[in-house]
Amino acid sequence: MACLDGHAIVVYISYIDYYLIHCILKSNYQSVFEKYDCFNWLFDLKEKGLIKKAGFSYHDTADLLDEILTKYPQFDFVQLQINYLDWESNDIQSRLCYEVAVKHNIDVIVMEPIISWMHVNITDVQNLVLPLQTLTLKAFLIRNRLRKCRKKQRHSP
Repeated sequence: MACLDGHAIVVYISYIDYYLIHCILKSNYQSVFEKYDCFNWLFDLKEKGLIKKAGFSYHDTADLLDEILTKYPQFDFVQLQINYLDWESNDIQSRLCYEVAVKHNIDVIVMEPIISWMHVNITDVQNLVLPLQTLTLKAFLIRNRLRKCRKKQRHSP
């Protein structure tokens, strides 16, 4: 708690909009997050008004995500690895994890929407992530495409 209070003082705010617990995996879910009751600590901070939205970044399979969101429906959002190349991946399970989030009616923050700009057609990406299209995603795609073009212009002879 002192740590969170310290963060609020350093950035001169009375609360944090989005507080994200980072990198939940099968290998650390029980041994860290459950063992130290991290989620209930986070929900207590939310109850006290110190944070507005509680969430976590997730890096594993859809079955564990479903288990977590079923056990802890208090979460407001989850950050998922949703990108062009991993949408149908058996390892990353982007689509399956997204479907779990939709089932639990939880907001999704997209992590790594594009793995490599070198091989991506923006139209293909927009068609692929049609259910995810938000102003934020579109702005990200446009902003990063413009940055890449500017870099090429600066470095060309």
